[in-house]
Amino acid sequence: ERVFDKIAIISQKDGKIDNNVSPCGVCRQVMREFCDEKFSIIIATSDDTYNTYTLNELLPYSFSVDNIGGKL
Repeated sequence: ERVFDKIAIISQKDGKIDNNVSPCGVCRQVMREFCDEKFSIIIATSDDTYNTYTLNELLPYSFSVDNIGGKL
């Protein structure tokens, strides 16, 4: 697959959702290479709550194929 709408990030610690997780810098860059800056990243904060960010919010000033004249 090369076309994505969004991704959900969920982590558990001691059997409970750990709200201190987000994609690392390398993961964010890989997402940027396949997705546009408005790509949604959903991060669970508990069993029933979550926060949604755009890729641009988590990786501002990113480098993408747009910088080299390519297309996603």
